[in-house]
Amino acid sequence: MGFWNSVSSLAKGAGQAMQEKMKEQQYEAWRKFQSLPAERLVDYIGQHEGGTSRALAILALSLKSRSAAQRFVDDSTKS
Repeated sequence: MGFWNSVSSLAKGAGQAMQEKMKEQQYEAWRKFQSLPAERLVDYIGQHEGGTSRALAILALSLKSRSAAQRFVDDSTKS
C-alpha cells in the first residue's frame, strides 16, 4: 500500500500544480485584456469562438463599454 499511496500523492501534487498554473495563465490573460482598447477587444471576441479567453475579453469589454459587450453575451458566456 505504501507504493500506491506515494503514487497517489505525486498525482495529487501534479494536479494541484497544474491548477495553479492555469489560474496564473488566466490572471495574465485578464491583465492583458484590461489594458486593450475596446476596439481591439471587439476584434478579439469576433475572431475567437468560445473558451475562457473569450469570456475574459467580453468581461473586460463590459467594464469599458457595457453596451458594446452586450451583443456578445449569450447564455453560454453567462454561465
